Amino acid sequence: MRWPSPEFDPGWALAVPPVALLLVSDLEQQRLRRRNHLRQRFDLTPTEADVVLELVRGDGRQAAARRLGIALPTLATHLQRAFDKTDTRRQAELVNLILRCVPMH
Repeated sequence: MRWPSPEFDPGWALAVPPVALLLVSDLEQQRLRRRNHLRQRFDLTPTEADVVLELVRGDGRQAAARRLGIALPTLATHLQRAFDKTDTRRQAELVNLILRCVPMH
């Protein structure tokens, strides 16, 4: 079939008024909702929840510590507490748990 085919009639597009859909999302509000969900579900402190959410981003501990403005050993301490509270032992296990139970959209 060649394009445009002889059967193609663009007239229908002119009969329908233009339509647009604009979605606006407050990213900070979404982050705060996720943080609160983690805090309630796993009894995490605000910083522990922030550490977990940064690690879910997937670019490692150093990047997470840099974004949070904390030292790597401090991040490790908060992460260990998050492991204890979520009954996980490894970062991948924790991230998997969070992705399954915290709405990320």
